[in-house]
Amino acid sequence: MEFVRSFLDSARPTGLGQPEADAVSARMYALTDTDPAIGTASLAAAISLFCDCAVRTFDVDSTLEIMSSCYEAVLHTEGLSQDVLEAGTDSENCSRFVDFQSAVVERNAPTA
Repeated sequence: MEFVRSFLDSARPTGLGQPEADAVSARMYALTDTDPAIGTASLAAAISLFCDCAVRTFDVDSTLEIMSSCYEAVLHTEGLSQDVLEAGTDSENCSRFVDFQSAVVERNAPTA
């Protein structure tokens, strides 16, 4: 988790070139082969897409996919299915994560 935190803290949309983005993506997907932790694959997908977007342009679909992958990682670590929202059986950690994501969106939303 420290790697994920330090990476996200230091990553900037203009800070990566395609070779670096590809290298990070390869490291993330290699991690899924060696780390059996629940949620690793979802976090690897989110970070890999984030790096791809850092080389290109973030769009709404990519942002949604990144945020969904992060939420999916929380679901997996909580042992919940992806149907949790429809079932109305959200966990406290999932609720906190949704609140965090909402705050990130509000903080970074363009002002009119």
